[in-house]
Amino acid sequence: AEAVRTLAYSVRKFEIGKRRPFLVLTVQPLPESISVILEAEDLKVVRLPTFGDEGVSVPLRSGLGAGRELSWWSKVRMWRMLQYTSIVYLDADILVVGSMDSLFQVGCRFSAVVIRGLLNLGVMVIRPSEEVFQELVRAMPEDLLGDMTDLREIDQVWQHQFWTRHKDWAGEVHFNGTVPV
Repeated sequence: AEAVRTLAYSVRKFEIGKRRPFLVLTVQPLPESISVILEAEDLKVVRLPTFGDEGVSVPLRSGLGAGRELSWWSKVRMWRMLQYTSIVYLDADILVVGSMDSLFQVGCRFSAVVIRGLLNLGVMVIRPSEEVFQELVRAMPEDLLGDMTDLREIDQVWQHQFWTRHKDWAGEVHFNGTVPV
């Protein structure tokens, strides 16, 4: 909870005169004590459904917590959050050092940080779309269901391949040092 609270503080520090919804996405229920702390700071906890609930196969966690979906598949789930026109997603280990207003003005369906030529999904902007969600689910290749389950970055590799094929939907956020340009 402390990482999320720190992230929220760093974001809101630069939100002068406006207050956007701050969502805390989870696929597992949070302990009530944590939810109470987050909601007291106006952070909305949103539990996303799992793909297994809908009969869609995705890699499952191996070892500790075996049989559970890897939490980063929730990034695909955001495409179905149609009640929002734009979502700026930040991993909990991000520290914001300036205004994020320009990220909410990105006009394409998807934009992400590109580091050394590869997508980094720790910072991304999406415009929710059922069409994109369905295409992402349809495109989940069979090879994601095998031995690659232990790879931590499997979602980034897979989405990099997906967005390379769908460049007409995507844009990029390039960083010059720590400032988006």
